[in-house]
Amino acid sequence: MLQLRSLGLSGKFLTGPWMHIFYGNKGGLTNLETVLLMKLSIQNLMSLKEHPLEILTKEKDAFNETMLEDAILCSLQQTLYSPKMTEMVESVHNSQYFFRRNIGFNRPPI
Repeated sequence: MLQLRSLGLSGKFLTGPWMHIFYGNKGGLTNLETVLLMKLSIQNLMSLKEHPLEILTKEKDAFNETMLEDAILCSLQQTLYSPKMTEMVESVHNSQYFFRRNIGFNRPPI
């Protein structure tokens, strides 16, 4: 369950907003405009990598948009967590898969 909770937090913080901004693109952002959002999200993810448990109290997503405080987010961010939860959150956010696949940190600079 803790692994699913950690992945759910990642979905609320990064994956959902990513899909909304880049695939939904209701704001009609140009590719150039999205570069600034990417840089902002990378800064926020690097901060989260240094302090992974902050995701349990964050109100804003990786793109600095306020996350909808729905029942799912409240459940995922509940304050009753075990030391194992700390390990799971750190594992998800420090994993090579998370940063390589979602952010592309190992790609050469443009």
